[in-house]
Amino acid sequence: MKRTRNEPSGKDQPYNVKNAVTPVINRKQFMNNTKKELRRIINFDSSYIVVYAEGYIHYSCFTENMHPLVKQNLFKNTFICEGALTQSKPFIIHHHQINSFSRFPLSLLHKESGFKSACIIPLYVNNALTGYLAMESFQEHHFPSPEIFEKLADLIAIQVSYILLHEKLNNELIPSSVPENYPFEEMIGKSKPLLEVFDHISMVSRTDTSVLLLGETGTGKELIAQAIHRLSSRAAKTLVKLNCAALPPQLIESELFGHEKGAFTGAIEKRIGKFEVADGSTLFLDEIGELPLELQAKLLRALQEKEIEHLGSNKVIKVNVRIIAATNRELDKEVMAGRFRADLYFRLNVFPIYIPPLRERKEDIPLLAGHFLQQMGTKLGKVFRGISPEVLQQLSAYDWPGNIRELEHVIERNAILCKGDYIQDLQLASSSHIRSETGFAIKTWEEHEKEYILYVLAKCNGRVSGAKGAAQALGIPPTTLESKMKKLGIKRQHYPGTKE
Repeated sequence: MKRTRNEPSGKDQPYNVKNAVTPVINRKQFMNNTKKELRRIINFDSSYIVVYAEGYIHYSCFTENMHPLVKQNLFKNTFICEGALTQSKPFIIHHHQINSFSRFPLSLLHKESGFKSACIIPLYVNNALTGYLAMESFQEHHFPSPEIFEKLADLIAIQVSYILLHEKLNNELIPSSVPENYPFEEMIGKSKPLLEVFDHISMVSRTDTSVLLLGETGTGKELIAQAIHRLSSRAAKTLVKLNCAALPPQLIESELFGHEKGAFTGAIEKRIGKFEVADGSTLFLDEIGELPLELQAKLLRALQEKEIEHLGSNKVIKVNVRIIAATNRELDKEVMAGRFRADLYFRLNVFPIYIPPLRERKEDIPLLAGHFLQQMGTKLGKVFRGISPEVLQQLSAYDWPGNIRELEHVIERNAILCKGDYIQDLQLASSSHIRSETGFAIKTWEEHEKEYILYVLAKCNGRVSGAKGAAQALGIPPTTLESKMKKLGIKRQHYPGTKE
C-alpha cells in the first residue's frame, strides 16, 4: 500500500531525516531543512525549537513562520527552567491534557490557538537537556507513536549544539536576537537566584496580588515591575509609576489621589492622580519606604476600600488598581522602629520578591558586561569584539555596591576610553577597590571615607540633608558632609539619585 503523507515511513525513517541535520551554521537554513524532512514523516501546522542554556531559555529560538499566538505566549508562560520538561523521550499532548502540563511552556495548546495535539521531542546532549522540538496540529490524535522520533531527537540536538557553539565563538549570540514577546529581555542572567526571580514573576503575574519588590539600589526593581505588568491581564494599559522619594510630602498626596481646583495654594486647576490614571492597570510605587506616615494611612484605605477622594473634595471615586511596591529598606525593621505602618506593610507584603544584589550572582557579570558593551557599541557606532578574561576576572572580584546600574556605567566609561575594539584594561572609580585573592583590599583612609560616604548616600537614595538624609545618618551637619564630599571629589553623578 502506498504510504500517505501522515503515515510514518517505518524502518527507513532515520535515514529520511538524515538531511535534517546536515551540518549548517545558519539557523534559518537548519530549520527549513528540518521542517522539510519532518514533513516526509508527518504533516503538521506549526513547529519550532526552543533551546535551553544551563537552566534558562536561550535568547532566541529556532523558528520559521511561527504561529502568531504561539509566538505571543511562548515566552510569556515559560521560564520554568530546570524541571519543566520531566519527560526524557518524545511524547504526545492533546488539548484535553493541558492541565497536566500547566507549568510546561505550551501556549500552543491554548484554546484560542486552535491547536488540538502536539508532539514534543526533548533534545539531549551528553544526557543534559538542550531544548525541545515541538510540532502542533489543528487535528486531534494527529501524531503517530512518538518513538519514531527518538533517533531524530539525538541528531537534531547535536546540530543545535553545533550551531550555538559556532555563534558563541563568533560573538553572534547577541541580545538583539531576543524574540519580540520575550518578557525578560532586559534582565540578563542565568544564575540560580535570578532564575528564582523569573519563576516568581511568572507565577504572580497572572494574578492581581500585591507585590513587594525588595532589593538594594540599582538591582533593577523597576524592570521587574515592568515584567510583572507586561505578563499580567492588565498589560493592555500603561504601567503607571510614582517614586515616593522624588517629591516633597506635601505634593505626594496630590500625585497619588489628585486634587480639585483651589484645594491648596497653587492648585489653579483640577488634577487627576496616579490612582485614577492607573484604574484598570498597575501602579508601581517605587521607594515605598519613603512615604510619610500620614500618607500611609490614606494609601492603606485606598488599597482596602478600592476608593479614593480628591484633595478638596469628599466625592468617593472607585478605582481598580493593582499595586507593585519597591523599596531598598528593610520594612520589617522600619515597622519596629515606628516609621512604617504595620497594617500597610502586611497589605503590601502579600507576595514579596527579593532581588539579589550583583555580588550574589557574579556568574551573570560576564553576560551583563557583554550586553552593556554591545549597547554602547550601538550608541558609539562601533563594533566591539568583546572583553578580555583578565578584565572579566577584575569585574567579578569587585563588590558592586551600586549593583547593575554601577556595572552599566563602568562598561560605558571603559567603552568610551577603549581605543580599539577589545576591552583589555579596566578603569573603575578606584582600582584599589578590586579585592585581592584573600578578599581584602588595602585602601587609603580617604578611600575608606569616600567609599563609606557613597554607601550611605546610596542607602539614603541620594539625599544629602534633611530627614532621612546622609548627614543625619552620619550624625554630622549637612555643611560638614558637603565639605567632605567636595574634598573627596564626590559629585552628583557618582552616587544614585532619587530615581530607582
